[in-house]
Amino acid sequence: MRRAIPFTRRKFLTVSGAAAALAFTTGLPSADTAMAPAGAVRADPLRESPYRLAIEVHLAEGNVAEALSTYQNYRRLLAREIGVDEVRFKTAQVYDYKNDPNQLIPENGKYSRYRKDRKGEYEIRNTLENHCWRLWHATVITWDGLVVPCCFDKDAQHQLGDLKGKPFKEIWNNDQYVDFRRKVLQSRKNIDICANCSEGTRVWED
Repeated sequence: MRRAIPFTRRKFLTVSGAAAALAFTTGLPSADTAMAPAGAVRADPLRESPYRLAIEVHLAEGNVAEALSTYQNYRRLLAREIGVDEVRFKTAQVYDYKNDPNQLIPENGKYSRYRKDRKGEYEIRNTLENHCWRLWHATVITWDGLVVPCCFDKDAQHQLGDLKGKPFKEIWNNDQYVDFRRKVLQSRKNIDICANCSEGTRVWED
């Protein structure tokens, strides 16, 4: 029986999409294939690296089913150990996704917010429709009281107000906020933070 968790139906452990990419990318020769995958896992059952090694070995052998089974076993073990109901992977935002200089975009499209177009260049998977529920239902306040549209404005480049000078209710309805909402409804792709946003894209994968 699952134990009751107040305020939320379930608790989840979020793992970066970059970690998912590391586990599932192909063509990564193991530095040490002498150790049997099962032995590596048994040696330290909660450490990520033995499972990653095991998955790499299985993939190198073409045994995708065993690689997937190893991954799922680790998810269950980790969830049980840290006291959560489930471990889920969340896809990662990549700033310079068109060039991906640090090779952070997973090769497995299931764990990526991006895909390659006909030219072989990366593009965001969603269609960037001109809407965003967050601008009418949520906001982000920085440590020093600046109000910005959402969590994608990590550097507070689109400041809509400052709580050090005005109350939030006034900022929520001020000209800057109204104008930003209008721009999103007119052409979301022309706003830098909105052009690389996951709104409309599935970011959680089982």
